[in-house]
Amino acid sequence: MLKKDLEERDVNSASARNQIHEQLETIRRQKFQIENLTKEMETRNTNGSSAKIQEHVGTIQDKQTRLDVLEKEIMETDRKSRIEGKSEQEHLEKIRQQQVVIDTMEKDGKD
Repeated sequence: MLKKDLEERDVNSASARNQIHEQLETIRRQKFQIENLTKEMETRNTNGSSAKIQEHVGTIQDKQTRLDVLEKEIMETDRKSRIEGKSEQEHLEKIRQQQVVIDTMEKDGKD
């Protein structure tokens, strides 16, 4: 019984680490896209309608900041859970909550 519990915990732990790496990769992709959009908007800015473009760049930079904060939170959560030995269930729940934020930001970016 104990061996089965340990094996299940290892699987859950590996799953949590995989989810963390996927989230970080998603964040890095979004940050790269934001950087490219910012450069494109700055280039377009020389062609007129600067107020709208500046507003869009501001929105993009706000998302970049939120992604930076989220990335740090994810890494900190992972680090703390390993140090504190939190239950895998608590750890997975925190990851799911962070994934909802990422998914919402992706959806907002497509609209």
